[in-house]
This record gives sequence, structure tokens and C-alpha cells, in this order.
Amino acid sequence: MHNEIMMKLGEGIEVVLNPGTNKEKAYLSMVQDIDDDYFIINSPMRKGKALLLHIGENVAINYYRKQGQYYFMATVIAQYQDEELHFFKLRRGTKVRRLQRRNFYRLQKSIPVNIEFDITDSEESEAISVYTSDIGGGGICIIHEQILPIGMHVKSQFELKLDGKLEKIVAGGEVVRCDHIDSIEGKYKIGISFIDISETTRDKIIKYVFNEQRYLRKRGLI
Repeated sequence: MHNEIMMKLGEGIEVVLNPGTNKEKAYLSMVQDIDDDYFIINSPMRKGKALLLHIGENVAINYYRKQGQYYFMATVIAQYQDEELHFFKLRRGTKVRRLQRRNFYRLQKSIPVNIEFDITDSEESEAISVYTSDIGGGGICIIHEQILPIGMHVKSQFELKLDGKLEKIVAGGEVVRCDHIDSIEGKYKIGISFIDISETTRDKIIKYVFNEQRYLRKRGLI
């Protein structure tokens, strides 16, 4: 395994419970110490709440590289407490593999996006300027007063700040849900799944989400 792909001291990771099931949940943590097949992390967090891992529990560890996302399975073998901080020692149980999944973590983030779609029974297209409510490698959710029918194909265009510069993102998608927001009259939450996107573009979105997670965690916001 190349050194640039291996997990590193001080980097942000995802600790995933019940990986590959409909009960899968990802928590954010950071590598505090690492030695061969053993490593120590701080308490994984999700929405401001700490997760208490149990000795013998098996979890997936996900992390990002420029080539994509990688993961391995690990087992909790010890836990420590330093005042109010909890730490967990884990043993890597499988080889590191490239993550091939479609259930990507969604980051709650408002980003301006342009959505283009064809008008029914017409050769013309329409474009709307809206904001996302969340974004991930698998798609986006937008808020809009117009209903977009499930199955409609759209083109999404937006910009993400990566490595100090703006990257233009263009992805073809399909509307997979359109739900009325009870708390906001006349507004709908529209889920769009990316179906026409290069892996390079998808990796840029994943990298952006991961960087934002790390920034929010450092500020204690997640």
C-alpha cells in the first residue's frame, strides 16, 4: 500500500456503524495516534453528540485522498478517558480498499446552484437559480417553490471552493423526490441524484464535503 493512501496522524475520518446496511450511520472523528495496525481516535461526533464505542465493536473507517475515498474495517479494543474527553483504540482488521458506494454523506450547506431542465411538450429548456439545502457525492437537495416531477432529468451547475480557488461543477441528475416543506408555505425540498457525472467531478464534491466537515469539527459545530 502506497504511503500517500495510508491513514495519517491528525486527519479527519468517518467512523461508520452498520456499514452497508440501511442502518448505516457516519460519525466524524480524528486520528490522535497511529502505529502499524493500531490507532487511537477521539469520540466520534454526529450533530453535536458524541458516540460511545464499545470494546469488541466492529466499524468501518472512511477517509479521503485525491484519488477518492478509502476504507477498512476495524475493531475497538480499548477505551480511555482524559478528564471529559474519551479516546478509543482500534485495530485494523482488513486491507485498505477504495470506497465504491453510492450512499454518500450529505453536508447541510446552502450553495447557489443553477438547475436547467426541458419544458414539457417543448424543445425549449428552462433554468432556475436556487440554493441547496444539502450536498454530497451522490446528489443535492434544493429548495424551490416550483414542483419538479420525479424522474425529470436536470443539469446542475454550481461552484465549490477547493484549494483556494473556485471549481465549476456540472452534473446531470434525476429528480428522485419532491416533498412539501410544512414549515414554509409554498416551498418544496427537491432531491436530485447525480446520474451523469465524471468520477473526477464527484471526487471534487466529496473533497469539498470532507473539508467542510473538518472545518466545522474544528470549530466545535458538529
